[in-house]
Amino acid sequence: MGLFNWFFDTKDEKTTEAAEELKIDSPKGRQVKYLDIDDDQRNSFLSDLGKLNLLVDEANHIIDDFYPKLVIDSKATLNFREEPKTRTGKEPKCPYTLTFNAHDNPGAIYYFKDMTIAGARFTVWKRQQGITIDTGPKDGKMEVERITLTTLSEGYTKRIYTRHPASKKASQKHFNKYIPNERDLAGQRDASQSFRKRIIQKYYSDYQYVPFISKDREINTTWVKQVTMFPDQSLVKKEMMIRFEDGFLPGHVYMLYWLDKYLYGYRRIPSYFEYKYGICFDKELNLLKKYGYVDDNGKPTDAGLEKVKEHYQIVENHNYR
Repeated sequence: MGLFNWFFDTKDEKTTEAAEELKIDSPKGRQVKYLDIDDDQRNSFLSDLGKLNLLVDEANHIIDDFYPKLVIDSKATLNFREEPKTRTGKEPKCPYTLTFNAHDNPGAIYYFKDMTIAGARFTVWKRQQGITIDTGPKDGKMEVERITLTTLSEGYTKRIYTRHPASKKASQKHFNKYIPNERDLAGQRDASQSFRKRIIQKYYSDYQYVPFISKDREINTTWVKQVTMFPDQSLVKKEMMIRFEDGFLPGHVYMLYWLDKYLYGYRRIPSYFEYKYGICFDKELNLLKKYGYVDDNGKPTDAGLEKVKEHYQIVENHNYR
């Protein structure tokens, strides 16, 4: 199970150990009121859980590892509860809490009185190791505030990330600019002509636009072997290379969303821009700047944010191939 054993009826030993390691206080003794969830609320909550997968992506990019996504479906355990007043008689800042267990990935989402999200805390497990992700709200969206790495067998915890650099409360000593390594640089350069020609002729000859193929893929990966075994997971889908009527590719939309969410230059550029969206981030960033969708600081302009709203289905579908 996981760290939030006190949310559920479970005697799981691993859960108990993990909770003790992270020193989570049990709400035992508090007069928490559990509320019924109707179908509309359930669908809304499942959508909120789906948004947490974006934060799993962010955590994976920071720690250079791969943790499984939350499996969100109708079997996800949901409990909706109302928090009592504080000991001094004040109303709680976040009166509603949704606790969940999505296929052994447990956590909680906290809501303000108007049901906007105040933050979340959840854990994603990989064998005996888990990452606990704490979030806070920013402009109505959830943002990673803290990631804690936990290894059950050793009882080891380590905080590896605190606050996004764009946050006013952030301590800047934690957020040095990211210095690209050789692989990062190779990931923004074209592969050799012969390598590109071989891939394009075999897989992308009928595409409207040819996906970007990096030098990093050519010299540092086993992608050629991988694609023969798992073509559906390895190839850029054709619809990602079809432009909208305004000339935007789906990758441009997600770039603008990503640039709005993160501070450009302080983190590694995610590889999914190449492998899922088929674009070279650096080249397309210059193009978006040229046409006024991104400013000189790497943040989307009002025109850029309007494009994200116009094609927001790309953001919503980011986690699904």
